Amino acid sequence: MKTFIVTLKTSIPVSLLLVTLCASFALAAGPPTPTGLVATASLETHVALSWTAASGAISYNIYRSTTPSGEALFTTNILSNTFENSGLSNGTLYFYKVDAVNSSGTSRLSSEVSVTTKTAGATGIKATTDNSQVTLTWPSAPTATSYRIYRDTLGGPSGATNFVVTGSNSHTDTGLVNGTKYWYEVDAINASGENFAFA
Repeated sequence: MKTFIVTLKTSIPVSLLLVTLCASFALAAGPPTPTGLVATASLETHVALSWTAASGAISYNIYRSTTPSGEALFTTNILSNTFENSGLSNGTLYFYKVDAVNSSGTSRLSSEVSVTTKTAGATGIKATTDNSQVTLTWPSAPTATSYRIYRDTLGGPSGATNFVVTGSNSHTDTGLVNGTKYWYEVDAINASGENFAFA
């Protein structure tokens, strides 16, 4: 039996082979990192997320936390570039990131965004009447920085046109007409906006 020794020769320098292999690996990477992530407090317990669609992405993963840079995987297989996160705590600061997925892999995480959900509306409003005036009091709402008071004689929010803003949880409304029925609404305000809660 004869033994043959075969030597594989190549005219391509080793350095060129390395460059070629690295380029091939880069082509197999996942989609680009999503950009333009925006978080908006849409309701007391809801946050609306949107971002710019990543080229070639077939789905997205969303990461969430209540501490900066502490995001953990929250939900997967989001098929559009928008998402409504419900069931949150009101008046709470949340942090979000998102990444994109395709058949080749997963992108890097997006930049972090933060949003504070809207505070709970004022409840337990009490009204004390006097001559041509009404004094309103209500329990403080968590995280509220101020309150907006709506007044009307129609009994519904659509007709409430007169209002004042106060930083405390009481207000005396003066210059009223004795014998007239007035309707009031008190809304809590924080950094995310105003919470319209019928009261």
